[in-house]
Amino acid sequence: MRSQGVLSVVQNGEVILKAIAGSSGFNIDKLKERIPHINVKSPLQVYQAAIEVGFGTKDNLVVMATPCEQTVYGHETIQTELYDYEVLKQYWKTFQKPEWNPREVKGFAEHTTVVEVKV
Repeated sequence: MRSQGVLSVVQNGEVILKAIAGSSGFNIDKLKERIPHINVKSPLQVYQAAIEVGFGTKDNLVVMATPCEQTVYGHETIQTELYDYEVLKQYWKTFQKPEWNPREVKGFAEHTTVVEVKV
């Protein structure tokens, strides 16, 4: 059974970070509890926290952050048979949709949450 999850961090109405898990999305609340205690502008810190609480695995977790579209951790998991830059572009295309799961054509994830942070 798949249990995907999407946690988005929003600041001033803009998504600034998105963690997308291909499994164990039910651990989303554990990651949400960590958000106030880590630097959300560091996707690496969020990636590490997600792994620690079991939100996704190293094989299926992707953490993306703005402002630079090069800031992606776990991007090697975004692949079809061969790594495809077009797939990564699709992840960025839907980045500003906080509850959208770019792993699925219809954007559905079993577990989603949006965390608002102050400036």
